[in-house]
Order: sequence, then C-alpha cells, then structure tokens
Amino acid sequence: MRARVDPIARDACNDVAGTIATDTRGRVPRRSGRLAASVSRVPDPDGARVVMSAPYAGWIEYGGTRGRPYVADGRYLGAAARGADRKIAAQAERDLEREARAW
Repeated sequence: MRARVDPIARDACNDVAGTIATDTRGRVPRRSGRLAASVSRVPDPDGARVVMSAPYAGWIEYGGTRGRPYVADGRYLGAAARGADRKIAAQAERDLEREARAW
C-alpha cells in the first residue's frame, strides 16, 4: 500500500510546487525579469520545493535593510506558499481516491 501512496503524495507536492512557482513568478516585481525567471520548482526526495535563485531574491522577498521593512513570512514566494499544506493534502486526497477506485 505504501508503495502506491508515497508516489501519489510526492506527485501532489510536485503539482502544488509548480502552481506556487507560477504564482510567485506572477507576483514578484519586474525590472529586468531576472527575478521572475529565477523562480523554479526543484525536485527533492519528498516531492518538490520552490526556490528563487537570483542573488538579490532574499532581499526582495524578506527586506530588512535600506528602507525595506523586514517581512518574516516573505512577500511573494511566502504569500504564494501560504496554505500549501492544505493544497497538497487536497490534491493527494483526490489522487488517492482515484487510485482506490481503480483497485
């Protein structure tokens, strides 16, 4: 059973990470477009994670210096990821129900 459930959970994480990456790309401020282009979904053993790899991404996301207030939860990626646990759970539940019906 676990052999069938783990891939479904990983796929749900991967799908939601893709949605978060797309949403984040649409939220970040654009001057050159490099920050938005640096947002990507990266596979990992548990599913996937979303990263912003531009060198200044942390400052844009969290601030904290040069007149930009610090925002602990983040402005763009953090905002897009809020509620991701519920989205992953809902996606996994739908996928598991579909898998169970196929048995």
